[in-house]
Amino acid sequence: MKVRVKLYSPFKKYSPGDTEEFDMELEPGMTVGGLIKSLGIPQEMERQFFVNGRHAKVTTRLSHCDKVVVFPIVCGG
Repeated sequence: MKVRVKLYSPFKKYSPGDTEEFDMELEPGMTVGGLIKSLGIPQEMERQFFVNGRHAKVTTRLSHCDKVVVFPIVCGG
């Protein structure tokens, strides 16, 4: 299955190319956590996920044509 992935800094360095947004082929039933692992993003890096514009967890199962966004947790006041 194919998903669209967008990685925000500092995750862009884990992109398979020189772009922050790309398509990726995954095994059917892959989770967000599996995608993150396949990209080599360390588990200890603080991050948030959105799938199709909705907050997601590492256990969220992905489907064909999903859009996955990974960005750092931002704190501020």
